[in-house]
Amino acid sequence: MFVTDPNKKDAFGLKRAAKASIPFIALDETLFDSKLDFDQEIMKVIENYQPEVIILAGYMRILSADFISKYSGKILNIHPSLLPKFPGLNTHQRAIDASEKVHGVSVHFVTKELDGGPL
Repeated sequence: MFVTDPNKKDAFGLKRAAKASIPFIALDETLFDSKLDFDQEIMKVIENYQPEVIILAGYMRILSADFISKYSGKILNIHPSLLPKFPGLNTHQRAIDASEKVHGVSVHFVTKELDGGPL
């Protein structure tokens, strides 16, 4: 099951999910009064599925502390750098600007520290 937000409605993963008959849900963040309200709605949707793991692939929002606490140890993020180098955004350009010889991707557990969870 995929949960997404409207700015990624055309994400290739969602097209593949539809083709494979995997259900997905698009939530419009602008319909909520706050980021926390949006995260709480995502939590309600996720609870219907009781997942063993939540994978953030291309999810470009910082999750609330409540969300991270509720799913601690179950959230994995795919980050486009070899952490701890280049946390946050624009990792490829930052690697180029730093004349890095090697650049890659990390998969890490999500904690309250941005891109700081265990690999």
